[in-house]
This record gives sequence, structure tokens and C-alpha cells, in this order.
Amino acid sequence: MSSPPPFCPPARGLSAACREMSSFAQTTVTGLIPFTDFSGVSLGNATILLNGLLHCIDTILKTHPELRAHPDTPVAPPASLPRDGEGDVQMSPAPAGTAAVPSAPPSAPPPACPLDPPGDSWAAVTSRSKGPRAPKVKPGAPLPKTTPAKAKPADKPHSRHNRVVIHISRKGHYTGRFSGEEALLSASRAINSALASAGQSTCCLGVRRSQFGNLVVVFLTNTSCNAVSATVEPIRTALQLPGDSRFPDAYVRLLLDCHWSFLSMANVPTRAPDSPDSPYNPAQLLAEVHFNPAFKDLVFTRLPSWVSDPKSLTKPRSSIAFAFEDPTGLLVDHLRQEDAFLFGASVRIKPWSPSKPTVAHAAAPTA
Repeated sequence: MSSPPPFCPPARGLSAACREMSSFAQTTVTGLIPFTDFSGVSLGNATILLNGLLHCIDTILKTHPELRAHPDTPVAPPASLPRDGEGDVQMSPAPAGTAAVPSAPPSAPPPACPLDPPGDSWAAVTSRSKGPRAPKVKPGAPLPKTTPAKAKPADKPHSRHNRVVIHISRKGHYTGRFSGEEALLSASRAINSALASAGQSTCCLGVRRSQFGNLVVVFLTNTSCNAVSATVEPIRTALQLPGDSRFPDAYVRLLLDCHWSFLSMANVPTRAPDSPDSPYNPAQLLAEVHFNPAFKDLVFTRLPSWVSDPKSLTKPRSSIAFAFEDPTGLLVDHLRQEDAFLFGASVRIKPWSPSKPTVAHAAAPTA
């Protein structure tokens, strides 16, 4: 066997443990500590040495069982003894002056301690200590801002049969006659006098101007529709209003108060080929509108007329507008879907919003 290498400093820490063992054990342990290379030891001697060390380890563990739980204690499987004739089975003679210690028969290896399951990783331990995490929710697209719907105002009653409307808003020569409170009071007295002369018991409460410049004759709310309709001619007589519809410029219509709808017709020819100097008059416009089947039964509250001043009509096409009774408010939508023709030309039907009268010319439909 080659000479051992020089003694290593870490082996000096075993001197205290060696003092408690016999001289043979001291010699054996201190002699083996410096060895770091056993390549020169035969297999037989290495096997005998290993079995002896395992026996010593087993004895130490039995004497000090607390060492079994130490994680650094190596547990190696027992090695089998070599067969006879394999390797060198003779041990070196014991030094002089020392008694030979008979080797104890090899005992069964200690029961293997159950291995602990592999520990969790640091990431698993830290994640377990923090508790379960809520799943991340990706922010979705922002919801569109919705404006609260405006409360729809309560529908006003479409028909008020306790009122009569006198359409004078576009009749310049009648506007001055009924301007002021005194003129309206005189008109109310004249109407009641005419009703009494006609033998009617219906009584007029008063006369007022509407926002469009018409006159509104108001009766009691419990007055029947037939009774109010019977007051039309006495009112016309009392206020001296022309009643011949053949003369639209002078004719004044008296109608029961009813919901109105407004329409306009665009692309209407303004002049006849044989009369290029003057545009079509209101009577001609009304007759052309009545030629269309969907419009022939309308009760007009404002007769068809040019939206612009007839004196300023220079283009070959322009628009007219009119108003008609529409108690339910549904007739206007139906008429907008109809086809209409005026003076041989196809016209476009569109909604129209009237303005309050400011001048006497026909800037809006006249009645």
C-alpha cells in the first residue's frame, strides 16, 4: 500500500472522539482519516474495511439513536463479503503489545428510515403563505355612456270640440279688426247676441288670439260637438266673415279645434307655360292637391300656398305647405309615404314646421 498523504487539518477535530475509544480503534480511525485515495487498496481489503466501518456505524447508531434523524448521516447498503480465494482476505497483523480483537459477525443492516417526500420549492411555499390569489380580470371595453331617456310629456287631447278656430292669421285686412282686448271683448258679445237671435242656448265664454294669430272662440267644456258645430254660421254672421270658398283670398274658414299636422311639397312648378309672368294662385294649388286621391278628403286648416313670397318666386320650381286636421296624429305619417303630382310633376312630400305669422304675405300656408 502506498504511503499515506500528509495529515489534513480537518481530521484534528476528531481527537476528542478518539480519546474515548480503545487504542485499536484510535489507531484504525486516525490511520484512515488522512486517506483520500483508496485506489491502491485491493477489492478484498476494501470490502473488509467497508464492512467493519458499517458495523461500527451501526453500533454507533444503536448507542446514539438520535443520530438517525440527522440528515447528514449517510446510510449505505451493506456490501457482501468476497468469496474464498477472491482478493486478499488476510488482515495485517496487529501491532505488538495489542490484543487482537475478534471481529464480530456482520449483523443485519438497520432498517432503512423512510425517506421524507421531497420538499416544496421556495415559490410553492411563498405562494401558499400568501393565500389564494383572485384571478386577474382583464379590463373590458368601456361601456358606452347612455343618456337617460327624457320623460315623454303627456299627450295633449287631440280634439277639443268646445272650441272653434277662426283662421284669420294670414288675412291682413282682418288682423287689425281683432287686435287688442277691447276688440276681442266686442267679438265675444257679438257672438252671444247672434246665438241668442238664432235661438241657440249655447253660450260663448270668450274669444282669444292663438299663437299663430287666429281667433279661438271658447265654449263650455260640456258643450256637445253638434252644438258647437251649429255655432259656425252665427259666428260668421256676427263677425261679418266671408263664407264663399270660391274666393280663397277672402274666404275665412271656421273649424272645430282639432290637432293639426303640417306637410310640405317640394319640386312644385311655379308657373304655367302659357302664363310665365305670375305663379300659380292658392285656388289652383288647392285644386291640384285635391286631384291626388290620398289628399282629396283632407280637412285643410291652412290652405296650400307658397312657402316663399309669391312676388319673389323666380325659380321654375319651389315648395308649398299646408295644414290639415289629424285628430290621432297618424295621418301625417301615412301621407308622407304617398306619391303625389302637381301640374304634371312628381313632388316630394316632407314634414314641415310652421312659424308664427309676422307679415301679411303668404310666407306660410294661408287659410
